[in-house]
Amino acid sequence: MHERRAGRRLLCADLITVEWDAQNAEGLRLLANLEDISAKGACLELDRPIPPDNMVKLICPHCQFRAKVRHCAFRTLGYYVGVHFAPGEEWSLEKFSPRHLLDPAELLKLQAIANESGPGAMHRLAADVLARLRSARPQRSRS
Repeated sequence: MHERRAGRRLLCADLITVEWDAQNAEGLRLLANLEDISAKGACLELDRPIPPDNMVKLICPHCQFRAKVRHCAFRTLGYYVGVHFAPGEEWSLEKFSPRHLLDPAELLKLQAIANESGPGAMHRLAADVLARLRSARPQRSRS
């Protein structure tokens, strides 16, 4: 698949709420799985489709983002909906930190280093990266 995002895409997993006004409906509120995110957009997995060009509201703990649906396609288990954040509503780690977040570029760097460093290197590097991620990540209150 051709990458269309200008910014870095991070893989993630977290449940968020999506709201939008559907035709012939009062407005819908759905639970969505956040699949990936970047400064300008995100990919959501939902139980039902949201047609392109609809404006939606993504409701996360402690913040929300307005976004426009760019595409929607059914894939095996649900509908994958790509959204582009409204101007001024860009995502950042400081605004919202998904529960599970992974930067694929960091994994590729780790793999290259481990391949050059010999046996056991991948385990040491993974432990180091996990420690750095835990210390750099904003703490989420569990209420």
